[in-house]
Amino acid sequence: MRNIFGLPITLFFLTFLFVPATVPAFTIPQDVKVKSDIEYGNAGGHSLRLDLYTPKNTLSNRLPVIILIHGGGWTQGHKTTWAELASDFAERGYAAASIDYRFITEAKYPACLEDCVTAVNWVAKNAGANGLDGEKIGLFGESAGAHLALMTGFAGDQYGGEGGSIKKAVKCVAVLYPPTDMKIHFEHNAKTQALFGGTYEELPEAYMKASPVTYAVKGVPPTLILHGEADKVILMKEPEELFNLLKKAGVYTDLIKVPGAPHGFKPAAKSLKYGGEFRSLAGFYDRFLK
Repeated sequence: MRNIFGLPITLFFLTFLFVPATVPAFTIPQDVKVKSDIEYGNAGGHSLRLDLYTPKNTLSNRLPVIILIHGGGWTQGHKTTWAELASDFAERGYAAASIDYRFITEAKYPACLEDCVTAVNWVAKNAGANGLDGEKIGLFGESAGAHLALMTGFAGDQYGGEGGSIKKAVKCVAVLYPPTDMKIHFEHNAKTQALFGGTYEELPEAYMKASPVTYAVKGVPPTLILHGEADKVILMKEPEELFNLLKKAGVYTDLIKVPGAPHGFKPAAKSLKYGGEFRSLAGFYDRFLK
């Protein structure tokens, strides 16, 4: 049986960051327009695509943009996973770009991070043609996508940012249940080594370089973290560490601990259970993007 990074493929796909096997059906609201499968880049023959959600009835030709990065253990997931949240943002007057990216089964890390940076650059460069404001970009990510959102916002200029383009464009980052310290992540679940091709003991520098906590210094974007108190996949001490480091550095940050919420909870405007968490996200973006 073929191995990936030294792990049996049957075990490899039992990813430690859960996503549903299928994406629940969601009907796009009538007041939201979606352009699907826009190519935002091409990496080694791999077409990188996004779906762009915008309000149908808007007088603005410079909409602030929220880029959504799905989770899935860096090995699975799809840009339609957050169609409802993207639509919710569009109904509040944002453009929402939900992206796909290469998985580590297709290209080694940091290829997935480089793709997220490419998406930011695409939005900034093509803003005028799409009615967007290329200097008002917010990032959203969940689980593995939260890791990529944090790394893009904090260190994206090291991974393909053009002349400081990421620092200039990205105004804030909001994440759900993020991996923030890859050493802690490895200690909690050894399958993290699939991301790097080795253990923490073998590759400590790689783990440090891929940890958002490494870049939690003055000058990174304002950051909102939402984490479920019942999350067994990512320990609370990861977001707590990031929150404390950002606060110490003088960066605007907030950590919302959601009572009873497991890994994978989904805020949405019409959610009876997590509508409050959506309002926290929306208020955060309103503060820094409008």
